[in-house]
Amino acid sequence: MENGKQFSATKHTLREIIKKGSAFIPVTAVAKRNQHSTVDEMMRVRMKISEQTDCSVRAALLKIASAQVSKRIDSIVLPIKLLYQFKPSDFQTQYEYNEWQRINLKILELGLLLYPKIPIDNKDLHAQQLSRIIHSAYDSPLVTGKHSEEFKFLHAVSKHLASRSFCGVDFDMCH
Repeated sequence: MENGKQFSATKHTLREIIKKGSAFIPVTAVAKRNQHSTVDEMMRVRMKISEQTDCSVRAALLKIASAQVSKRIDSIVLPIKLLYQFKPSDFQTQYEYNEWQRINLKILELGLLLYPKIPIDNKDLHAQQLSRIIHSAYDSPLVTGKHSEEFKFLHAVSKHLASRSFCGVDFDMCH
């Protein structure tokens, strides 16, 4: 019973914090209009992500998931799929698109090269190729069209590194 009182008191306190605009939880436009805001909307505002970008990412994730209907969801290398889904025309400026591309390539580098679940041998050819592609894309943007040989190669190398196992056999599932 006492826990229930603490919970409702905490809930009441959070509502007051939101109404007062504390430094801990920013007051969103929705909260200012006295409407209920969801946690994801508060996070979106706090991370300074526009509603348009949020909708675009959600739509891209739905496209990716719908394309995987007959396949295992574990076989997705998400940064590659996101790079494929978004084109420069989806962004207001070329700079924003280049930054989006760099972020996704950095995620690939962190997950597959720097902090992989399964350690990589320094002499691994695929790891060297992925590193070379990523670092060259930092200098000049990567072309991510359907017929881009560079992007097809990036996809193949990333998929190979993501689907490795401890026994050296490639799996359908990515780690």
